[in-house]
Amino acid sequence: MKVAAPHGQERGGGRFADRPLLGSVMITVLAAFVFPLTFIIDFKQWVGSSVDGSATVRLIDVAFRMALGAILVFVLVPLILGVRRERGWMDRYLTAMRVGPGAPPRRVLGATVLASVTLVILIIGLAAGSGVFNVDFGVLVRDEQWIILFLALVPGIWEELAFRGAILTALQQRYTPRTAVLISASLFGLFHLGNFWGSDDTVAVIAGVVAATLLGIGWGHLVVASGSVLPAMFLHYFVDALLDAGIFIDPLASDDSVAPVFVGIVVLWPVLTILIARNRFGALRT
Repeated sequence: MKVAAPHGQERGGGRFADRPLLGSVMITVLAAFVFPLTFIIDFKQWVGSSVDGSATVRLIDVAFRMALGAILVFVLVPLILGVRRERGWMDRYLTAMRVGPGAPPRRVLGATVLASVTLVILIIGLAAGSGVFNVDFGVLVRDEQWIILFLALVPGIWEELAFRGAILTALQQRYTPRTAVLISASLFGLFHLGNFWGSDDTVAVIAGVVAATLLGIGWGHLVVASGSVLPAMFLHYFVDALLDAGIFIDPLASDDSVAPVFVGIVVLWPVLTILIARNRFGALRT
């Protein structure tokens, strides 16, 4: 399957237009600096010095992160890929990134719902098996945890548009779908090295790199198979919101007790997502 390139990404479109791998690496490097910028400049502390209320500060931080994501996807990425800003370029750009239903909407929706339900079953089953299962929806209204529902929009929207939208599309101009998925997932994993900006826990950051790579393979497969980035956007948002909120996991459980749950999710869920995509849309071309 050939994916239409963004307008201007063909011959003479830009420095990296004919070198999608190099352009994808450049986007990844930029993303690793753009998204953690809130930590690099200590944005929340700066806002907190002039704004009262922790919830207000956190919401402003979310808005700042959303703006950073928009700048990356709609300003920097088009420059790198050589997208010509002619009349109608945004529509062509979004179409190339698969921002639309793709396959018949009912099948895309069905695959998204099935993958979401699979995730919930996995979390509950793995948490119960590890002895850390605890249902607590009230956590969202305590300690301003509801802000997680807004914060999870940042990776759900902008990371997916960057990696499963622009990068995956660009790579498919040169590589087969499976190879493009693997490369984009690997770059997605490496992008999470940027978490070092906000954490000094090396083990946690490396684990995040591995987890992002495996999840990226599952989401990338679903995007290419369905012809839409929307399922990946929702699933990315859904898993981040569920795990960060800890709705099904005992907040008093130790890290060692919770670890098997996260390992099981990042190993099993991508495999099941690929199986769902194959069942709904067929296998990818090698």
